Amino acid sequence: MRFSEKLMNLRKSKGWSQDEFADKVGVTRQTVSKWELDKTVPDMNKLIEMSKLFEVSLDELTDNVEIAKSRKNTDERSLEKRNTTISVKLFAVGLIVSLILCGVGYYIQNRTVSINKERSQQAYEQSKANYEQAKARYDEVNQEIQTISAQINDLDLEIKSLENEKYKMFQIGGFNDNYYAKDEEINAKSQEEAKLQLNLMNLQQEKFKLENGDYSVDYPVIEAKKYMIFYYIAAGVFGLLSLIALIFFLATRRK
Repeated sequence: MRFSEKLMNLRKSKGWSQDEFADKVGVTRQTVSKWELDKTVPDMNKLIEMSKLFEVSLDELTDNVEIAKSRKNTDERSLEKRNTTISVKLFAVGLIVSLILCGVGYYIQNRTVSINKERSQQAYEQSKANYEQAKARYDEVNQEIQTISAQINDLDLEIKSLENEKYKMFQIGGFNDNYYAKDEEINAKSQEEAKLQLNLMNLQQEKFKLENGDYSVDYPVIEAKKYMIFYYIAAGVFGLLSLIALIFFLATRRK
């Protein structure tokens, strides 16, 4: 006799309906109906509980094949639960590792931003100092240009005056000692003027450079990719372990 038939006969011998028997065993009436229609088999715990209710031995209630089937179902459910736990743990490990990597990346990102900001501020202050220094020098150069230009103008007038005196001396006495002395004085003044002209040219070149100079200071910038790599690794780890967990879960679940 099959287990389903034995169960129905024992239930009826006790005068229990399917609902009453289900309440005693702690299952639904539909579950009892499936047992009696031989659609499913109770697990080992339920079999032991039924043997006590009917006051029969486990061997009398069912045969070894059905007990083995019940044990197999119990073992499969236990294995499925264990596999589900492994899948959840894999997912959790991926999540924790990715969160740690994201935390490291976030720390490095903040540190990078702070360093770049500090370097930018230092470069700005240095650029400002360079500009102020150039501006002060520009004012000095302007003053020197004005002074030298005035000196050159004075020398021009003086040389022209000496040229007139030399010409008059020549008309009066020809090439005499006074004429040559005046000529040497003119040459000395001309050399002095030439030196002033050279200084003026140098100052004008310096002024041009000061006017068109670039006083900004460059600074090394830490690029974003140095911390973004941690986010990429975190996403990769999380995605990979999540995929492994899903594949493992689907591959090991009961059909």
